[in-house]
Amino acid sequence: MGERASLCGSSIGSGGRGNGGREGGTVTRARLALGAVAPVPLRARDVEAFLSGKRIDEETAEAAGAIAVRAAAPLPNNRHKVQILRTLVKRAVLG
Repeated sequence: MGERASLCGSSIGSGGRGNGGREGGTVTRARLALGAVAPVPLRARDVEAFLSGKRIDEETAEAAGAIAVRAAAPLPNNRHKVQILRTLVKRAVLG
């Protein structure tokens, strides 16, 4: 086996599922998973709990992004992805 000619990097991502989880602009149920900001994909249960019962607006989305980055434990070469995660979570909440 020879040395790899290129490096393999993971892409940052967040995935959420509402499944009818909004009622009148309020979150009734949220599920969120985060990728490439920890050694393994992780479920953002603290963000899910925060969003439950909250009205969707800019302030709530911003706070959810801030909570999500607290759970991040990136590998040394992926630290820059943490701030990208904040924006992705915010967009997902507002989406």
